[in-house]
Amino acid sequence: MSKPLVLVTGASGYIGASVVHAFLRAGYRVRGTVRKQAQADAWRKHFPQYKGKLDFALVEDMGKEGAYDEAIKDVEVVVHTASPFFFGYTDNERDMLLPAVNGTLNILKAAHWAGTVRQVVITSSFAALQDYHRGPDPTKVYTEDDWCPLTWDEAVKEEKDQILVYVTSKKYAEKKAWDFVAEKKPAFSLTTILPVYVLGASEQPLLSVDGLSTSASWIREFIDKQDLPKAPIHAMIDVQDVALAHLRAVENASVAAGKRYLVAAHSFSGSEVAHILHQAFPDQQSRFPEVRGEPGWDKEEPWKWDTSRAEKDLGMRWKPLEQTIREAAEQVFEFERRDKRACTAS
Repeated sequence: MSKPLVLVTGASGYIGASVVHAFLRAGYRVRGTVRKQAQADAWRKHFPQYKGKLDFALVEDMGKEGAYDEAIKDVEVVVHTASPFFFGYTDNERDMLLPAVNGTLNILKAAHWAGTVRQVVITSSFAALQDYHRGPDPTKVYTEDDWCPLTWDEAVKEEKDQILVYVTSKKYAEKKAWDFVAEKKPAFSLTTILPVYVLGASEQPLLSVDGLSTSASWIREFIDKQDLPKAPIHAMIDVQDVALAHLRAVENASVAAGKRYLVAAHSFSGSEVAHILHQAFPDQQSRFPEVRGEPGWDKEEPWKWDTSRAEKDLGMRWKPLEQTIREAAEQVFEFERRDKRACTAS
């Protein structure tokens, strides 16, 4: 039997692109949503091998009522990775909270209306279950039973901490999805994937290193820099592992139905990353911050988590930290070599 058509929202995003690749490599047909035609054109140009297996639907505003009504046609599986993530907005509710919630509800409404969808997998976040104000706590082990205690009103009124607002948006986007399923009792099942900080080489169709997302480009903080960067949070997972978790949830649909999956691989610190870079790229050592002390000397109290559900149900095994860092740095160096060749040719 042929595998079903999978709709991946946010196909040009960092996580979304790896999700698209994961399903295509597994033999699925994929329709990706993009905001601009140029993004679809970039996919076709960079990955001609997917011709006939990958098509696109334009969704300029996922928060608009009916945004996905055309994209959902003939789809059996939906993987919703699209979510607003930017800073510098001026209205917490209008610019972050409502777009996150409405975008999620719109894809669920479209799936409910279509009548062909049997499974929806949503990319949520560790943010949706963490206690933001508590911070890392050696007495707390996070599991899928946890929910972030931040409230909508608290986020609306927040004047300075835009990360708090983002965290709250992730909580309510997922919570409203579970509420929708409980109330509407649609024909499809729902599964959510909750990754910690995502790192690793991007699989997006990029023209330059400047196109890398915020987390994908974090590795650049170690290149041609003297000061040792801090880890944004001391918990990471490779982007391809995140994508694989979505794929495994679809391929184990009967087990994954109605469940949340926390996916996290390693605690890490800036000094550990620096040691990995020095060992992996000895010819580039002068470009990295100086290695001082043993790896991990700067590690703060890490988050603690239990990923046994994902490991048992989805068979997840996590990519080594060393491989993630090496692949991310190699991507940056390849962009440098490409730019150098282009300059030489011109």
